[in-house]
Amino acid sequence: MASLSLKKHFLRKTVVPFLVAMFVLVMLIWGMGYSLRQSQADSILEYRVNVAGLSFSAYLDRAEFEAKYLAQQVSNDGSLDSLFQLHDVLFFGGLDFFYITLADDEPLEDPRARLYTNDSLSYLARSARLNYWRHISTADGAELLVYKKPLQPNEQSRVQGYLYGFVSLNNNLALSSDLMSGAQVDYMELSSVSGKMLLSDQLPAFDETSRAIEYTGILELPTLEDKLTIKVKMARPFSESLEQNVLINAALVLICLMVLFWIVMHNAYRWMFSPLQHLTNHNHDAKQQANFEEFLPVQQQMNHFEALLKARDQHFHLLLDSLNCAILFCDESARLTAINQESKAVFPDYMIAKTIFDMTPIAFHQPIQRALKGLYDDGFEIELPELGKIYQWHTYSFINEFGFRSVMLVGRDISEVRHLRWQLTNILPRHTIDRPYPDSHIVLNELDILHRSHDEHCISPQYWLLLIGHLLKQISQAAQSASEFETLGEFVMAQQEELAQLAVEGERYGLVDYDISMDAAQVKANWTSDHKVLIQLALVLCMTDSILTRRLTMKWEKSGLLIRIVGVGKVSPAMKWMLQEFPKLVRGHAIIEEGCVTIFTSLSVEAKSETAPLTHTGQRLALIENDFDAAGYCSSALLALGAKVDRFLSFEEFLSSDRALGVEYDAVIVAVGDQHSARKGVERLRSINPDTQVPLFYICERHTNCRDGQIVYAHQLMRYRLAQVINETVSEHKINLRRWLSTSSNWLIVGGSNISQIIWLSELQSQGIVGRREQDLEVLLEGGLAHAALSVVLVLDQASAQRLQPLVVANPQIHWLVLEDFAERPATMTYFNVQGQPPNSELVQQLIQRFDDKKG
Repeated sequence: MASLSLKKHFLRKTVVPFLVAMFVLVMLIWGMGYSLRQSQADSILEYRVNVAGLSFSAYLDRAEFEAKYLAQQVSNDGSLDSLFQLHDVLFFGGLDFFYITLADDEPLEDPRARLYTNDSLSYLARSARLNYWRHISTADGAELLVYKKPLQPNEQSRVQGYLYGFVSLNNNLALSSDLMSGAQVDYMELSSVSGKMLLSDQLPAFDETSRAIEYTGILELPTLEDKLTIKVKMARPFSESLEQNVLINAALVLICLMVLFWIVMHNAYRWMFSPLQHLTNHNHDAKQQANFEEFLPVQQQMNHFEALLKARDQHFHLLLDSLNCAILFCDESARLTAINQESKAVFPDYMIAKTIFDMTPIAFHQPIQRALKGLYDDGFEIELPELGKIYQWHTYSFINEFGFRSVMLVGRDISEVRHLRWQLTNILPRHTIDRPYPDSHIVLNELDILHRSHDEHCISPQYWLLLIGHLLKQISQAAQSASEFETLGEFVMAQQEELAQLAVEGERYGLVDYDISMDAAQVKANWTSDHKVLIQLALVLCMTDSILTRRLTMKWEKSGLLIRIVGVGKVSPAMKWMLQEFPKLVRGHAIIEEGCVTIFTSLSVEAKSETAPLTHTGQRLALIENDFDAAGYCSSALLALGAKVDRFLSFEEFLSSDRALGVEYDAVIVAVGDQHSARKGVERLRSINPDTQVPLFYICERHTNCRDGQIVYAHQLMRYRLAQVINETVSEHKINLRRWLSTSSNWLIVGGSNISQIIWLSELQSQGIVGRREQDLEVLLEGGLAHAALSVVLVLDQASAQRLQPLVVANPQIHWLVLEDFAERPATMTYFNVQGQPPNSELVQQLIQRFDDKKG
């Protein structure tokens, strides 16, 4: 039989249907004209709805004007009778009735209110808003708009009362007439957003049964708090009623398209798709498949691929059977898809099992479920007593050709390895390995993850490798017991320092919230080197991610120590292995959850601790932040100790702030963020009173060079460490800035502008003078500065000097310097002529020399 051309055959069968489709498209164009006219009618109604909104707004404006006018009449001692004499306002305005509350008299109630509602007007007035219209509904079904207007205040500026204006929406002919005439529609309906109808009206000639076009919109008025829905209708003109056959024509077009679609699909299925289906049917006659010459290349290519797939499938099964492993494959529904010969011997029930769970022990189920979720699994061991073998299984998750997650299970027979290990342990006990050692693939996975995601670590890869290597080295060494009992706080601090010594130059620690109570930190225990590595492991976990909300909690329980790290990100393979294996050496265990790791270890605690309690209740501390990142953590830890903390941004704020005057500080905490500023600030603080030792200590990063004093590093911000340093720092010499600053090095600057005060303050500080700007000098002198041995007040302008003359006479022990001379200047007030020059270093030196000469 001769071959046929499928292209020509399909072309002859589809010419006529496409001619019909062209005619149908012409009809569709005519239908689109009708839809365009319909959209134009909708736009006209939308415009009329907007016009109705303007009419409604104008009606409310007229009612507001009436309310304002009535409020003005009531404020002018108008009574209810006088108000009703205003016929032009009451009967031609927008308000239906009103209600007036007076501050010192009985309320005035409009008698017209009972025509609309029987509810209490005082209760309805509670819902009103000042200068806004608000929609309310009464118990007897009345729909009202209420407006609140205050009366004019009296001579004491007190409001005399409020006027509440009410507009009824039920059968409000005036309002409906305005809306209908403004919008020029045949039907109008006003309702709330929830669908409750408030007002409706229509023209007498409008028939609801006739054809009409309608539009629904939302009224949003500036003075109306609630949104209202308005629906308008307009009867179609007679010319549009002639277009009622549009629906019929549209239905005919739809039917024509459906018929055309059926014809095309029927012919395509009969002449094209049916032969294509038979092309893949192996039972069909090969001669009939070759009738169409277009199918011959496709058929040859399919035969080639079929042979290739058969060969690859055969190679795959040969490979599975040649491996000395039990291998199984299952799909996303846990149905078995492939199995090799060794697996068939291990699981003989595979023929009757519907899923892999039916043929495997329970220990398989959880690893398979985790693998189906895409989670990584380190493997597990299963002992099969009926076979006398031990298999070590690993699960591998992958995406199959259909885009679903599948699982491969690989089991290796380790019975001989276990047998040889048992013989080695019993025959050569000296060579028994009792310490855990990581496999090579764990270290390789750690390096691979570090290479791919090193930017996500908050520490450098170099320091991270140093930490991992340090922990693995410590784990491999035999455990050693401590010589004496040591407190938990001291033990944790020692591990912090050991890890900090491994840090490379420029390395910074992430902020960690140490939640270790003082009672728990002072408990002594018999620590071993294994506990040391366990604490270091918990500290390293706090560095694994850049998560800001990391918290390390340690507390004692009946049988040991509980460590909890919150805010942990993804645990690396090496850290996961150490958490699984290492707690077993200290009779403990670890639980790894999402974002949290919990470690428990058994530990012997000293029966009675002789350590003195570290308490700081009532102590007053000054914290100078100085651009330090961890100032907030430090403040929280100090407050948890019971101390009172005053935070200052810089030394300038500490020395010049009124908040620090009159307060005795037990210690000053210097946070070293800006090293230069911190060093200069400490020198200034010590230069104020060089004869007294300043009780202070530093909080800084590891790399900061703090020359003297106690130091707390950023990674040591826990309560126990701070309590130790405070105990060592606090002495009998407390810091009282009022006493310290009342010396010749303390100058007060008054008068002048803020800019001039700031310039003089800066120049004085550059010469080693502690200057302060003071706004209320009288209050400061009453507080005790008048009893100081020496003090200098610099007055910048003449007006301030004249105002301070009584204080100059009453405080002769204070040195007064004025920059502008005047006739009434007291003798105790020294005049210094600046000759109109702006303050500079030379001028300030002359002024200080002038003060020293006068003092001498």
